[in-house]
Amino acid sequence: MLVFVSGIIKYGERVWALKSASRKGLDRTSANPSSHEDTIDDVLICTKESYALRTVLIARGFFVGRTMPLMGQGPASTLWFCFKTKYQGREEKLKMVIMELGMMFDLLYTKANVLQRRIGVLFRCASQALMVVSLVLFMIRREEGAHNNKVNVAITYTLFSGAIFVETCCVAAAIASPWTRAHLKESGCLRGLSDSLFEVVHLCKSTANNMSQFNLLDHCISVNSKPRLFSKALSAIGLDKQLYVHHMDKQCYWWIINRVLEHLATLPDEFSGVATVHFTINAPTEHPVWFNQLSTSFEQVLYGLHLYTDLHLSRHFNNCSTSSVVQPPPPEIMRLKEECETLSNYMMYLMVMHPSMLPVNTVAAGDLVQQLIGWVTNHSGHGATTTKLAILRGYSRTFYIPGIAEPDQQRSFYYLQHLLTQIKEMWVRLLMYAAGKCGGEVHARQLGEGRELITFVWLLMLHHGLSETWQLSSSF
Repeated sequence: MLVFVSGIIKYGERVWALKSASRKGLDRTSANPSSHEDTIDDVLICTKESYALRTVLIARGFFVGRTMPLMGQGPASTLWFCFKTKYQGREEKLKMVIMELGMMFDLLYTKANVLQRRIGVLFRCASQALMVVSLVLFMIRREEGAHNNKVNVAITYTLFSGAIFVETCCVAAAIASPWTRAHLKESGCLRGLSDSLFEVVHLCKSTANNMSQFNLLDHCISVNSKPRLFSKALSAIGLDKQLYVHHMDKQCYWWIINRVLEHLATLPDEFSGVATVHFTINAPTEHPVWFNQLSTSFEQVLYGLHLYTDLHLSRHFNNCSTSSVVQPPPPEIMRLKEECETLSNYMMYLMVMHPSMLPVNTVAAGDLVQQLIGWVTNHSGHGATTTKLAILRGYSRTFYIPGIAEPDQQRSFYYLQHLLTQIKEMWVRLLMYAAGKCGGEVHARQLGEGRELITFVWLLMLHHGLSETWQLSSSF
């Protein structure tokens, strides 16, 4: 009976957590502006956990579609001015954003918000106490001879031990969480215990940094090489594109994050903060042929630049015997190549797998993919179109892609480095533009599947006053 009551309590905790994290629950808790009223001095002297908690509480409004003007001047100062003042180093900013994203995940997908309330703590203590009391009563009755079957006794002890161990781990994780640390003073026994447990939990806990890759032309070639019946079967169960998604290493993830931070650091103060209502893309002057393309639809820009990037990487790197680079490139060029390829494939992954995170027309984006698949299918098996580079050349003659028909000739490393740098800059700007356009509710849904790169960039831009969340108009 006591175990049953403990289970009911746990079920109630879960229902409460789901209700709190629902759109209606977030809307209700974020609707009161007074809950965000903190003086700048209070925010500047608070701990990093307390600052992260303030950011997460403000973000509840973004998750239901609110914009900054609807939330008042206090949240704006907390997000932008205090972040800029408190955390000036690159490492400090990265650690803070990582903590904030982790707490946002806890708010939406765990019981952390429930366990930070007094009644939630009472429920958790009651549940743990009921399990211990049940175990003690079982041991007393066994000594009285009520339980003689050794197998049943062993199973019961195992279940009790497992349940108590899991509960203890949950309590330790709750004490070590930034949510609890945000409410503790800098000195004290509980703070010391929390610090000790935090180190242990931090070593055991790993958060997925999602930067999946999807190369459109590789997908088209692979689809064309497989039996049509097999491709239709995969499409019917929704795996026609999922099978061609692969993941990138963490090193390139942080390279790109650092480049975004460098770009944000170059912005003057008059282009940041409450006054900022727009974030635009400007093509690098070294590639004027792309300037007009950036005024077209976003899906066409991504599609064209993806093939443009693929063409140059195939031309200069894929085959040393036919590429324009005779000697092996130096490490800095290889790193640029990896960054360009990663950004290109990641943005294409978002357009194909998560179009809701980009300002694209889903139907038009799907038509572009089908157009390339159809062209590869119709032009396969004609000798010159057997390689990836040949397919790109042939496709560029049919559908004009700016800069893709550049004549093959040997190029210096200086030219190649300059070219890749400009391609990378265009991709970084497109990523930042897309992150700023993506609404907070979309980022909230995607957090359940991992920490997407575009969500990381969105929060960084939010702290620098660069996103549509800061605009004066709102559709909420």
